[in-house]
Amino acid sequence: FVKNLITRKQFVAAVRFSCAYNLADKNQLVVMCREQVQNVKLICESSYEKTNSIEIKDKARDQEIASLRTVLQCILDCNLQSEDMLLDKDIKYRILELKANKGM
Repeated sequence: FVKNLITRKQFVAAVRFSCAYNLADKNQLVVMCREQVQNVKLICESSYEKTNSIEIKDKARDQEIASLRTVLQCILDCNLQSEDMLLDKDIKYRILELKANKGM
């Protein structure tokens, strides 16, 4: 089941399920969270680079922010923040960066 979630790039669901049933160690869960962050960033950047519309760019940024907040909540829920403090900081920095670029 978890492999299927990973194949479909549903990393947060895979992390939550793995955490709930102790199917992976915390380092593997952190790696999946990192994959989610990278995947979301690539998807959103490609969508707002294809347009000149500020509204569409802001919508893509809002979607990325929402996805990053979901990853942050997953990290907290699964008690992974102590495993990789840098990931937590990277996500928060990315959210601030996206907010600063809104309307551009």
